[in-house]
Amino acid sequence: MKYAVLVLGLLAALCTNAQNHLKDFALQRSLKQDGLQLNFTVLDDDKKGIRHHNPSKFYYWTKSQHLRATQGASSGDLLHGEFEAFYQSKQLSHKGTFDKGLKHGTWNFWNEDGVYIRTEHWRHGRLCGKQKFYDTNGQLTRTEIIRVHKKKSIQSDTVIVWKLFDRKTIVIKDSLGRTSEIQNYKRGRLHGISKCYEKGKLKSKTKYKKGEEVVQPDQTDSLSEQQPIEPAEELDSNGTNAPNNEEIKEPNNLKKLWQKWFGKEKEKKSKDSKEREKKDNSKDKAEDAALNPIKK
Repeated sequence: MKYAVLVLGLLAALCTNAQNHLKDFALQRSLKQDGLQLNFTVLDDDKKGIRHHNPSKFYYWTKSQHLRATQGASSGDLLHGEFEAFYQSKQLSHKGTFDKGLKHGTWNFWNEDGVYIRTEHWRHGRLCGKQKFYDTNGQLTRTEIIRVHKKKSIQSDTVIVWKLFDRKTIVIKDSLGRTSEIQNYKRGRLHGISKCYEKGKLKSKTKYKKGEEVVQPDQTDSLSEQQPIEPAEELDSNGTNAPNNEEIKEPNNLKKLWQKWFGKEKEKKSKDSKEREKKDNSKDKAEDAALNPIKK
C-alpha cells in the first residue's frame, strides 16, 4: 500500500512538471524581423496583466508573428521574461528582459563582430542609472547618468549636466583631468557665472545673462575714474550753496498729505509757545516792578 502511494505521488509530480514545461514552451516565441532572429517569451494568460497603461512608456507586444512597440497601449501578447536578438551570423545583437511589456533591468548591445556598442539600464520602461557607450574597439567613450530631473554625460575631457527648465552646465577638463572651464547655459545661451581655471586654480569669472556679458562692479570703478569732474556748486550772495533748479522737485501726493495733516499742528504748537513766552515775560516784569519801585 505504501509503495502504491509513493508511485502515485511520483506520477503526479511528473505530470505537473510536464504540464509546466509544456506551458513554458507554449509561451515561447520565435520570429524573424528586420534582419534579426528574435527569441522571447510572452506573459501567461493566467497572470495578472495591465489595467492602466502609462502614456509616457512604450509597451512591447506581439501579434500575427510581428513584434510591435506602442506608446501607452498594447494589443496582443505582452513580452515577459528574457529576450534575445541574433544577427544572421548567429552573433548576439542585443539581450535583456521584459516585465509585462516594459523593458526592465540591464540591456546589452553588440555589433556584428561581437564588440560592445552600449549598455542600458531600465526600470519598468524608463531609462535610469548609468548608460555606457563604447567605440568600435569596445573602449568606453561616454557614460550617462540619468536621474528623475537630471541627466549627466561624462566623457574623457567634458562633463555635461542637463537640469530642469532647459538649463545645462558644461565642465571642460585638461589632459590631466583638471577643470579648465565651467559654462552655464539656459535655453541654449550663456546664462550665469562662467569660470576659467589655470592649472586647477581659479583665474577669472564672467557673468552672463541671456547670452550677454554683465559688467561687474569692479569694471564700473575703472570707468568712473575716466568720467569728467563735475563743476563746483555756485554760491548765492550770502555765501551759501545756491539751489539747483533741476534738483528741485515738487513733493509727491504723500508728502503733500503729510504736510497738510501735520503742518497745522506744528503751527498751532509754535503759536501756543509764543503766547506762553509773552505771558511769562509780562509776569516777570510785574514782579520786578513790585519789588523794585521807581523813586521819583
